[in-house]
Amino acid sequence: LAAFSEMSAATRQLLLSLIESVPDHANPQVQGYKSKDRVLADCEELIASFRSLTPKVGNLVLNNGDQHTLLNLQGTIPMYVKQTRYNCPVVIWVHIDYPVTPPTTYVSPTSDMQIKPRHMHVDAAGFVYHTYLTQWSAASNLKVLCETLSQVFSKDPPVFAAARSKSSQPATPSSAASSHGSAAGGLLSAAAQQPRPQQPPPPPPAQPSPAERERLELERAERESREQAAREQQATEARERAAREREREAERQRAVEAARAREQEQEELREVQRAIEREKAAEENARLELLGIASSKLQVMLDDFIRRSDEEFEVNRGKQSLLEGNAEKIRQRAAELEREKGKLLVIEEHLGQAEEQMTNWRAAREAKGDRPVEELVGYSDALSRQLFKCVSEDKAIEDALIALDRALGNETVDCKRYLQLVAKYSKQQFFVKELANKIVSKRRQLGVF
Repeated sequence: LAAFSEMSAATRQLLLSLIESVPDHANPQVQGYKSKDRVLADCEELIASFRSLTPKVGNLVLNNGDQHTLLNLQGTIPMYVKQTRYNCPVVIWVHIDYPVTPPTTYVSPTSDMQIKPRHMHVDAAGFVYHTYLTQWSAASNLKVLCETLSQVFSKDPPVFAAARSKSSQPATPSSAASSHGSAAGGLLSAAAQQPRPQQPPPPPPAQPSPAERERLELERAERESREQAAREQQATEARERAAREREREAERQRAVEAARAREQEQEELREVQRAIEREKAAEENARLELLGIASSKLQVMLDDFIRRSDEEFEVNRGKQSLLEGNAEKIRQRAAELEREKGKLLVIEEHLGQAEEQMTNWRAAREAKGDRPVEELVGYSDALSRQLFKCVSEDKAIEDALIALDRALGNETVDCKRYLQLVAKYSKQQFFVKELANKIVSKRRQLGVF
């Protein structure tokens, strides 16, 4: 088993080196076999079943005169005739595009063999025809081919042993006579010099009888009939050979056309694959181009976003600086308001004391029975009454504003309500003052005031 494994490894290494040494016909710099693994596997399987086959590399001359360097397997395949094994020498050529193209197979007889004439599957040159080759497909292989040929050749062997030429022939009477005559040459020549007596002329030949002539005619007609039959048989055999040759040639042509069609299909398939690859490459290029455009646009948008962010940051930083400055101003203003509030509180306290004094004074005056201040004031005309009313309303509004300031300071009124009342009283005070100014102007015109 170890020896078999070593032999298998050596055979595999030899096959691999031979396969890789075969160049491409179109480009000798490139390794030829397209399906190297398939060729290696089929050849290994064949050699494992038919040990007599040996892989080699040689040149095959095609019908068109082209010469191709190909891997071939030379050796013998067994054929069994009457339970006796005989070996039939064959050569199997593996083409570059195997298994698309079927292998070219020849019977190669040795010097002591001859190819059987008019064999059904082998021509005179040894070329092998068979339906397994004409119906070759990608599922076919070399092992099944040799097994099929072994079965076919066992039924009808394509070779037979050649007849050997005889090295020596027995002496013929003529040769013996010639040797005897050479020995007695001197005596004959001497006797020839002596005068010979004149011989009488030979008698005329006897004429054949009618029966003899009829027999001779029958023999001649029969001989001519046999010759005619032999010529017709030869012509028939020649026509049959020509028909078989034409049939083999047609079968070979069909095989070539089938292989060419398969090659065309494979080429179309390869062209479709190349077209698909080109479409994929175009799609990939378009995708990369779109990706580049999108990246450029995204980069522009990102740059614009960064620029706007920087600008907004600068603006916000400026605003922050402004707010910080305003905060400082607000703090200063708040301090000022606090100081003003303190002053106002003092003023409020003084006004409260004054109000209390005025209230006490008024109460004392009323207790004494004095008339109210309003009744003490007299009006000389309508303008004086109207002016007094405007001044009184103005002072009342001023007192109300002071009371609102006090309420805001005591937080008894909210800021919104305070602003609403101040706006209302200020507007009313404005109209009252404006009316008072007009009354004063009118009195001046009249010369009363």
